[in-house]
Amino acid sequence: MTNQVLARKWRPRNFHEVVGQSHVVRALVNGLDNDRLHHAFLFTGTRGVGKTTIARILAKSLNCETGVSSTPCGKCSICLEVDSGRFVDLIEVDAASRTKVEDTREILDNVQYAPTRGRYKVYLIDEVHMLSNSSFNALLKTLEEPPAHVKFLLATTDPQKLPVTVLSRCLRFHLKKLSVEDIATQIAKLLTAENIEFEDAALKMIAKAGQGSMRDALSLTDQAIVFSGSNVNAEQVSEMLGVIDDQYIQKLLSVLVSFSPQAVLAYTQSLSSLSLDPASLLDALITGLHQLSLLKIDPSFVNFDDAHEQEQWLQIAELITQQDIQLFYQIALHGRRDLPLNPEPELGLEMTLLRMILMRPFQGETPRGETLQNAANKFVLPPVPTPEKKSNPESKLVKTTQDPVLATPVLESKLKTEEPKLGETKFEEPKLGEARIEIITAPISNQVADQLADQVSDSFSVISEIDNSETFQNINKNIAEDIENPKFVLENAIKQDNWLSIVAALLLEPKDRSIADYLVFDSVLEQKLYLTIEEKYEPMLTTQVQEIIKAALLGYLNEDFFVEIKTISSVESGAHLVGYYALEAQKQQSDLLNEFKEDTLLGHILDKLDGHIIDSSLLVNNK
Repeated sequence: MTNQVLARKWRPRNFHEVVGQSHVVRALVNGLDNDRLHHAFLFTGTRGVGKTTIARILAKSLNCETGVSSTPCGKCSICLEVDSGRFVDLIEVDAASRTKVEDTREILDNVQYAPTRGRYKVYLIDEVHMLSNSSFNALLKTLEEPPAHVKFLLATTDPQKLPVTVLSRCLRFHLKKLSVEDIATQIAKLLTAENIEFEDAALKMIAKAGQGSMRDALSLTDQAIVFSGSNVNAEQVSEMLGVIDDQYIQKLLSVLVSFSPQAVLAYTQSLSSLSLDPASLLDALITGLHQLSLLKIDPSFVNFDDAHEQEQWLQIAELITQQDIQLFYQIALHGRRDLPLNPEPELGLEMTLLRMILMRPFQGETPRGETLQNAANKFVLPPVPTPEKKSNPESKLVKTTQDPVLATPVLESKLKTEEPKLGETKFEEPKLGEARIEIITAPISNQVADQLADQVSDSFSVISEIDNSETFQNINKNIAEDIENPKFVLENAIKQDNWLSIVAALLLEPKDRSIADYLVFDSVLEQKLYLTIEEKYEPMLTTQVQEIIKAALLGYLNEDFFVEIKTISSVESGAHLVGYYALEAQKQQSDLLNEFKEDTLLGHILDKLDGHIIDSSLLVNNK
């Protein structure tokens, strides 16, 4: 008794049995029914998706004794011969083994002869990309203008290797990978016809392992039947395929969200006793993280086998943030890529899992918002200086060389500052917020002093009347209140001139700093600060990032005010901090180049050697 594998025994015999390629089937069925057939067809796609099968069904439809139709009878002698591979007018050519031009010419020599039994002579060339360039050249003329009784059916897994001249002569159909659901449903149908018991979870594992190929999945099904003894269950299929069960991934994720390195090491050591493959474990972890990310967005995007499984995943999703999921996912991808470089795969697995926990930002016990607020409060503008009340009624004539101004943070440029050259004097500038005062003293004669005393005495009577007026008393009261409780004026605290200084002084994480450095000052109106940012940076300006930047600004000024960030198409060069640093770097590069060009000794050397200065080779040392 000879057993036939499932992939051959249950190969589709007509277009209705083809699974997962409805777009190709629809075009071929319409072409056959409407008698609009091309003379050359090219079927592309990965292995085991139905290229050769569809080509054989097409050959059967063209030569069925009942006539050209999309539904061949399957009972006539021609249909039976095609199914068994014995039809004389279906010439199947394996291009992988017949790559020489002599082989192609030998095949084409018989093209001119009429078919022996059928209506059309069909040439089915499999893996056509394996033909040599000479073979393609020999095929071109016949492929473009074949006899009326000839049809060419080409199949390949690598269409990029085909010459454009061949592609332009064919009607091309790309067969897509089959979905897990399509493969699992087809396997269930076949096992039911074979009277073999199975579990849906086991078929789902096999379908996933097939990676979109029906033939690969059916071969694994044959192996599962032999391995399990005619009862395909999930436990034995998992053992056969080395698939990591979801319970291990759920437990691993639960340990990761505890953010305890000791717990992670303890669990990985317990997994080592199960002899699980580290690569497979990381693959399953990546899949689980993707599933968690979808759950955080919308649970309807994920399909679960039962409500219990869904509940378990939802519980884990509540314990982890979307940011941690993305961080874990990226680290898992890098760990999976670098796994072959480790002396032992288990070491690479442990280090990858530890990296997920130890590389998280803000690892302390203090909550994120509290840490940022406390740090931001350290950076506040100095208060407006309060004028001292005069205890002595006598006044002196004074001259101020600088009006008191509101102190603002000074931008600490990352670029090198210029040191004074030899022989130059470097003057000290007065500190911001301080006023330099000169007392004007000059000898005054007694006669002049007496005249001044009389004038002052006469003025005191007028001043006394003004002081007693109700209007002046109200003004004095308002001034006293303003001096004791100065009002915060946002227009004075944030301006176009000091905006870059404020941004540079904000305490932010690197990922938030990378966005804040592109913010541009727009305007201040009625205690409201308006900022702008270019449209290309808008995807990175998430709601969470905006809240963090606003909290840093409010903490810096130690006041509460409104902040709004708008997007614009473009900004002026140097309007934001990144642009400012770029312009300063260009200026220093230009100054350095001019300094080299003005150097007499260097110019003499360049003239002697017929050399020149390469501008891009100059580097500014910012230390």
